[in-house]
Amino acid sequence: MGLWAFFTILLPKKLRDNDNIFKLLPVFVSLIFLPFVRAQQNGFIQVYPSSENYAYGTLAVATTDGYMIAGYGKHYFIENTDAEGNPVSVKFIDKNISINQPFTTRFSSPVIQTKDYGFLFIDSDSTYDGIKYGLSLIKTSSSGTLLWRKNIDQSISYTMFNMLESRDGSVYVSVQYDSADAALFKIDEDGNVIWGKDFHFYPMTIYGMQIQEFSDGSVLLAGFFDIKILDIDGGILNEIHLPSIAVSSILITSDDGIVAASSNARLVKMDKSGNVLWTQDSGIPLYRIFETSDGGIAGLLPDLPESHILKFSSSGNTIWHKEFQTYIQYTGQAADNGFMMAGYVNYYNLPPAEIGRVMPVMIKTDTEGSYTSAALVFPKTSLNASRDYSIQWLVSNVPYIDIDLSTDKGSTWKELVRSLSAEERDFIWTAPFDLSDNCLLRIQDSNDPLISDQSDSIFSIIPPFNPYDNVSINEVKMWIGNNGYGSHNPYTDGPGFFWPGGEDSAIGAVFQDGLVWGGKVNGEIRTGGSTYRSGLQPGYILPDGTPADSGALSTQVWKIRKNWQDLPQGTGRDQYEFNYNHWPVETGIPWLDANSDGDYTPGIDRPVIYGDEMLFNAANDFDTTTARYLYGSDPMGIEMQCITFAKDTSTALKDAVFKKYKVINKGNSTITDMYLSYWTDDDMGDANDDYIGVDTSLNLGYTWNATNDDPVYGSPPPAIGHMIIQGPRIAASSDDSARFGNGWVKGYRNLELSAFGANFKNALAWPGDPSQGIYQGTIELYNLIRGLYNDGSSFNNPFTNEPTRFALDGDPVTGIGWYEGDGWPGFHPQPGDRRFYITSGPFNLAPGDTQEIGIAIFMAKSSTNIQSIAALREKVPVLLNYYNNELVKESKTPAITPLNDYYLEQNYPNPFNSSTTIEYRIPEKSNVTIKIYDILGREVRTLNQGEQVPWHYKVNFNALSLASGVYFYRITAGDFIQTKKMILLK
Repeated sequence: MGLWAFFTILLPKKLRDNDNIFKLLPVFVSLIFLPFVRAQQNGFIQVYPSSENYAYGTLAVATTDGYMIAGYGKHYFIENTDAEGNPVSVKFIDKNISINQPFTTRFSSPVIQTKDYGFLFIDSDSTYDGIKYGLSLIKTSSSGTLLWRKNIDQSISYTMFNMLESRDGSVYVSVQYDSADAALFKIDEDGNVIWGKDFHFYPMTIYGMQIQEFSDGSVLLAGFFDIKILDIDGGILNEIHLPSIAVSSILITSDDGIVAASSNARLVKMDKSGNVLWTQDSGIPLYRIFETSDGGIAGLLPDLPESHILKFSSSGNTIWHKEFQTYIQYTGQAADNGFMMAGYVNYYNLPPAEIGRVMPVMIKTDTEGSYTSAALVFPKTSLNASRDYSIQWLVSNVPYIDIDLSTDKGSTWKELVRSLSAEERDFIWTAPFDLSDNCLLRIQDSNDPLISDQSDSIFSIIPPFNPYDNVSINEVKMWIGNNGYGSHNPYTDGPGFFWPGGEDSAIGAVFQDGLVWGGKVNGEIRTGGSTYRSGLQPGYILPDGTPADSGALSTQVWKIRKNWQDLPQGTGRDQYEFNYNHWPVETGIPWLDANSDGDYTPGIDRPVIYGDEMLFNAANDFDTTTARYLYGSDPMGIEMQCITFAKDTSTALKDAVFKKYKVINKGNSTITDMYLSYWTDDDMGDANDDYIGVDTSLNLGYTWNATNDDPVYGSPPPAIGHMIIQGPRIAASSDDSARFGNGWVKGYRNLELSAFGANFKNALAWPGDPSQGIYQGTIELYNLIRGLYNDGSSFNNPFTNEPTRFALDGDPVTGIGWYEGDGWPGFHPQPGDRRFYITSGPFNLAPGDTQEIGIAIFMAKSSTNIQSIAALREKVPVLLNYYNNELVKESKTPAITPLNDYYLEQNYPNPFNSSTTIEYRIPEKSNVTIKIYDILGREVRTLNQGEQVPWHYKVNFNALSLASGVYFYRITAGDFIQTKKMILLK
């Protein structure tokens, strides 16, 4: 008879007939039997995922009310736990002490506990408070307070060490040199060196020089094949040669015997004179041995994927042998004579920023080395939705596990997998598109839910990291990269600007484009930006002058739409909501300070959204290798911010995309003679029949089809224009105004187009692409953006025979001047693949100064290839009016208009057949739940549950699976609760 069935016999019949009682039975029985179940849990295993612990050297310590684990990673730490090993607090030992190198091996420890319950850590080769330290000791209290730090030796070079606290409170530190020599230091309780002496050992051990102390205070120092017994002043009393033992660990027993573990899997006991008392086969090599409270011997083999703990009798006979699923560096005994172990676990299959994560582990067993427990190995981090992750665990005496996910801090759980073999050790899980900052994972014994573990802290599920995204709300679809790439499809390595059709468009008009710049730093010409290569790394510059982590979420391409709250539920809307709620104001992205306090307050301050759909990315040239990869020059100290946006409209704006660049000098030198230039490689349908030109009166460069029939676009073909709609600002008279930021500023004016740089592929005697990756390319680019040949010579207008910075500035529409085709007298290049630069400058950019340039990219199509150029020009006034007037108003308006109060609308239609709409509004950021109940008050559906920003929302309720009748819907948002009735008629 099962437990539940047996328990129900004890219930009164009235309760047995109630179906709901069976749902509660497990809870009742668990509560009754909980003390007995917990009593059977004879130990635990815990993983401590603190992001700074990276623990390579560890020590486990029992306290009066729990345990401690101490060690080092990025910093020295002491982690306190409760009696079951659950983390309570972590103390980092003075973060000014930076650990420069892993200075121990797996066979030695960087920390010991002293008799006053404090800790001693050993450090090397670091600087602290302006003092250069060699080999030093760090003393802390039991709570981790730094008491002192003292140098032991300033100059020695060594490979390994060991520490031992003497009976008189002094400390011995052994050091192994790179040569065949070693040293032993004796240090008093205040960290002062009493003496230090050198000793010769050959060959050197890979385990460090082992130290032990006899009851009379004499000291044993053991190498690979040699033991030296020293007096309290370091004088040699006796030397024992062990040619066949190869000592890996050594201990002095309570009867002053010497037990040595050898790397060839033997245990040997001898007396102080070196006489062998017994020899036993240990089965495996042991790298730490110690005497247990019952006079036996315990031995440790740290290894992966399993470590081994063995228990031997006092005569060396094996009593038991246990395996543990992690790397164990330390083992000792607790007050109950059970075993404590400390080590670490490697977590693999991590996001790039967390590769190599090593987390501390502590295990507590009974006297037989057994325990029943489960530990989740999952670091505190952010997960990208739709990406695969490895959920890992460590268990003992648990055959099968269940795994669950919560997105609401553990209030509810969703099943991920059931009855998975615990031997698998990991489970590959695709993070769902349940975006939340309140996620937890839980593993449980499939047969005993009381044996479980969950994430030590909440983590986030965020949208997939987007190094690329596109704007596609109108007739244009344009790809953007977070490293400055523009109009290039990262998934096809082909054209990335499409028209017409928006999201569904398939005809490419631009192969690639981007912003470039050039100037002089201390007289040296340098360039930067993005063309076919990028000289930029993703991310903004931190306040301390260093680049942000290029893999951080803030460095992705951020995408937002106006009125995203009205979109149907789905991953697209979820991503917009996430971006809205996590608006990365630290990157320079625009926002409205609604309460004028200078700080971004979510729910009060608002994102500013340009147009109807907007992308934002920031990049910088601070990485020298990346900067030189472009055209060979060193960084200029530039941070670039780019806002790409478009309008969803029926006017000329429907065929346009805008890019507003902000260029900030975050270096230390003024950049002189600087130019900003927009480069483009237009492939107007077919790339091999293109012409280019410039209209200087409109700051407009354009590409048009050489004939009236393009193999891709057909007949008639369109034309594409790139216009500087906002030039850099320079000081002017008080009567002038310049477009800058979100409006206009007095006393400045915007620079016009200063050059049109033509680039012809495979055209003899015409400018070609700059040389990539070498400094010659920098000189060539600087010339090209100033409207010159690569070598710095000038274009000559064939009609006037005068130098010009504006090649091809004639008019194909009127047939006047110099233009490609019929407007080019004599020999001229045939139609083909073209690139060009539209440039504005020069100006100087001092450290901390900001410049802006605005670019409009747009398409037009008319009755012929040439008339399409005229159609481009006709759009210019509409674009200018929007950018200089309407956009100024939009950028000063919050993305969401604040609402005054909560409200729940009556559903419509009502009565309804199968489907109805429920509308509601919330005036402030709130946790919102909308549930449906039947006439008996039973919950039948949850329509919404989670945090929402202020907005007027609509949600659809599909009741196809429900019977006709009266239903109620209720909203709970903060303190606001309201219920309304609706009728389903089928």
